[in-house]
Amino acid sequence: MTSWVTFETIDESQNWDEFFIDRLGIHQYRSDERTRFKLERVENQWRVVDLEEDEHTNPMYMRDAIRWVAGRMVYGA
Repeated sequence: MTSWVTFETIDESQNWDEFFIDRLGIHQYRSDERTRFKLERVENQWRVVDLEEDEHTNPMYMRDAIRWVAGRMVYGA
């Protein structure tokens, strides 16, 4: 899985309004056939979209968003 420092850097940078996470937890900046999650910036928070389950979260801070993604990956949801 991508390190927490990478996610903090993305969160602090205003260059990225969205990015993706594949099934192995690796971040990427383009969607492809391996993509499972899309994270999009909503003001100063992030919304997570689970592309396989067709559901999304309410906006939350980056740390909470990554915890949500990790929980989905670890517990196989």
